Formats: sequence, C-alpha cells, structure tokens
Amino acid sequence: MKLCELLRFKRTSAGVVPAVVIARLRLPAPPDVVEQLFVDFGVADHIQAQFGQLDFHRVAWELRSFAVDDLARARLYRCSRDFEELVEDRRREARDGGIDAIAQRYRDPKVVTTWREKKTWARNPLAHVLGDDDVLHWIEGQNRLGYLLGLVDRGDIDAKSQHTVWCMSQTHELAVGAEAWREVLRSEHMPFTDWLVLAQGDDSPRGRYGSALVAAEFHDRRSFSEDLDGAISIVGDSPDLRQLHEEWLRFVRAEGPAA
Repeated sequence: MKLCELLRFKRTSAGVVPAVVIARLRLPAPPDVVEQLFVDFGVADHIQAQFGQLDFHRVAWELRSFAVDDLARARLYRCSRDFEELVEDRRREARDGGIDAIAQRYRDPKVVTTWREKKTWARNPLAHVLGDDDVLHWIEGQNRLGYLLGLVDRGDIDAKSQHTVWCMSQTHELAVGAEAWREVLRSEHMPFTDWLVLAQGDDSPRGRYGSALVAAEFHDRRSFSEDLDGAISIVGDSPDLRQLHEEWLRFVRAEGPAA
C-alpha cells in the first residue's frame, strides 16, 4: 500500500486516521513505527510530500544504533530547510536550558526521566538511509534529535555515545496483506462531506461547497447525514454538487489518484 492511499480513509476530529483502522491495514512495521508514522503523521502534508508514493508493503524496519556524529549529519528528504531550522531551535533550547528546557515542553515524566537517567530519548525516532552516502534521512523525531545535540553541546551527554533509531529500508519482496487496505476502505472511507470540507477555502466548486458546509456548522447537527443527501440538505441540490459526488465515489473506490 502506498502511503498516499491513507488519504482516502475517514479521520478523527484530530485529523488523523483512527488507530483501529490503521491496525487493519496489516502494515509490516513495529507497533511503535505504526503509531508514530501512520497514526500520528500518515496524512500530514510533509510526510505525504516525502513518502506518499512509497509502497510501505515493500519496506522493512530495523532498530539500529548510531553515533552522535552520524546523527548530527542527518537530513530531511526534501523540506530540508524547515527541518534544519527546527532541529537547530531545539538544539539551542537544550544547549541553553538543559533537560529542564525539555521538561518545559514535555510534561510526560517518562520523557524527562529517560533523558536524565539514560541520557537518550524515550522513544526511538524514525529515519532511513538513501544511496551510498550513509547519511541518515530523518522521518520523524526532529525535536528529539535537536535536544540530543543540544545536550551533547553542553556536556550533559557524551559526544561518543550511541543512540537507537528505527531505520527503514526498501525491499523487493511484497509483504503479506498488501491489498488489505482495499477491503478496509469499503467501510472506513472518508465521508463525502468531510471530503468537501478538506478543500474549504480553495477557489473551486469543491472548495466553495466545503466552505459552505463549515459556515453552516454542519457537524453540530445531530441528525446530519454525511452523504449526498446530507450535503444537499445544507447547501442545496445542483449539478455541480452531484458531479462532485461522482468524483468522490471514484476517490473512495480507489479508481483514481489519491492525492
């Protein structure tokens, strides 16, 4: 399954595909990777821009240990400027304020305790190695990387220490369950009205209908239906709306591109 196919699925009020739905997709990845990548950020723009066309049933994950010098050379595939700025901001925070600065941002005692006692992150970040340069390309965990480098700068963590990262590599073998998502999509696809709302603000028929639904606060109506009839009850019937419904049907049936 290509990551972009996640865009076809329904989402929670937080804008993510529900974890129970992700679990049914039979993704060949450790639970920690599934949660960090597919649940937390699977439909996020920056992740889709990087990995939307990657088939994650042709991917393997391995927990590997890296020296601080290797981690300091990490880059983000595309979007590198934003990545470098975020890492540098967090590095500066940790260099100036130490672990207390991390505690200001993260209220989870486990996160702070792990930094203090184990001198590393509480949760392994995600990365992959591209080509022969052996440079890590970061996927998730920019804050953690910045904090680690900042704590090394101030001497709180040994510059020669090793830290573990979930590393992704592409394989030629197709994992079991590669087509499971199609069956799950039948019952867990994105509702028509949500699909319209995602385009709100766009200068297009879809965007205009989406904006109209938001303006009408349609989600607050208890009896509201999320299908074509529900949309018609709010914004009225029209050939444009029915044409959009046909487009949506192709989208949720995976009869065209997901993005």
